[in-house]
Amino acid sequence: MSTKCDQILLLLRDGSLSVSQIAEKLGTNSNNARVYLGRLKEEGRVREASKIGREKVYALGSPARQAALATPDPAIQAENENLRAKLRFMNEFFKANHKYLAGNPEIKQYVRSHEEFDEVEKLCQA
Repeated sequence: MSTKCDQILLLLRDGSLSVSQIAEKLGTNSNNARVYLGRLKEEGRVREASKIGREKVYALGSPARQAALATPDPAIQAENENLRAKLRFMNEFFKANHKYLAGNPEIKQYVRSHEEFDEVEKLCQA
């Protein structure tokens, strides 16, 4: 399947969109969007949800909607992996230096005075 079709499926994860809205988000014209939507409709992955005037509004078909919702957004996956890498680094750093860090009152005060350390602690507890 083309990348544009995949992008349409991702767009429709959040709800119905008109042909012109889809075209705008894809950076293409409505005719091209209709071609991609036609392919997806033939496969049963999207359906015509309604009409606004003469313009059709599309939504994911039921099985496709479930599959799309189960597929994580690549940008979110990348951000999550980036955060995991930072947490792994911090964990290793603290393991290697915990005796020094725990015994240094200036470091304790610094950690207590910065909100980002509270956020890391919350993440580690979750």
